[in-house]
Amino acid sequence: MSIHSALSLLLDEYAQARSQAFAKNAMAGLLRVDIPKENEEAVADPARYEIDGSPGKGNWTDAPWVAVLDRLVTETAQQDYYLGYLVSEDCSGVYLSLNQGVTTIRQQYGAAPKTALATRAKDFALRL
Repeated sequence: MSIHSALSLLLDEYAQARSQAFAKNAMAGLLRVDIPKENEEAVADPARYEIDGSPGKGNWTDAPWVAVLDRLVTETAQQDYYLGYLVSEDCSGVYLSLNQGVTTIRQQYGAAPKTALATRAKDFALRL
């Protein structure tokens, strides 16, 4: 299965899967295993990247995602920046986006980290 095929399947079937049991669901496996595997096979140096997908933790999330983490930049989606496939809540589209981790910023700046995130976004853009 290609990345395109896996993402198309996700868009076509995720909404229906959410009405089913979460545990051992094939759609959850697609997000956790199949889509990350397809991405690993598409990159020249798979050891450099950590690729994780999530249908949610314990229950279905409204917006499933797959994160592509460059280990030279970060090893967690909680800090720095990374690529992400984000699925819209209505499953009408999947978007490849450049994301930044928020957890570390929230810990450092409290409940209102928007200014810090905006400054970091400008810095990350300059690095890229």
